Amino acid sequence: MKYNKKAQSEIITTVLIILLVLAAIVIVWQVVQGTIGKAKTGIGEKTDCLDAILSVSSAKASGAANNVIIKRESGASTSPPVLTGIKVYKKGVGDISSNCGGAGTPSVIGGDITVGNTKPVTCTGIAAGDDISVAGVIGNSVCSESPTTRASA
Repeated sequence: MKYNKKAQSEIITTVLIILLVLAAIVIVWQVVQGTIGKAKTGIGEKTDCLDAILSVSSAKASGAANNVIIKRESGASTSPPVLTGIKVYKKGVGDISSNCGGAGTPSVIGGDITVGNTKPVTCTGIAAGDDISVAGVIGNSVCSESPTTRASA
């Protein structure tokens, strides 16, 4: 039996092209799937931030005991997310969380606040007239800052 070599060559070329296209589809899918997976995780934490509303009830600058009273407001959810931490900000300086809670305090103040309750935090470096704000931390995401409250004497 004689085979037509030209026909065999065309079939092999077609099969190779199909295999290359399938390999390209698999590679592109892996890249897209990885990107979507990372974005989905970030979106979940950010939507949790919608129900992690914090405010500064009061900020008092009185010598070494500068108290910031942080309040957790209610969000739309009936089961608000648990905060993994709280950040404190001073306008013009930025994050001052490491100055709050005593020596060796991490850059995030730990602990959750139940909805409707407050948490007092002692921070150094706050003077009367400073604008103070706070933000909740959920997982690796820092939520939006609250409106500022001016520290009183």
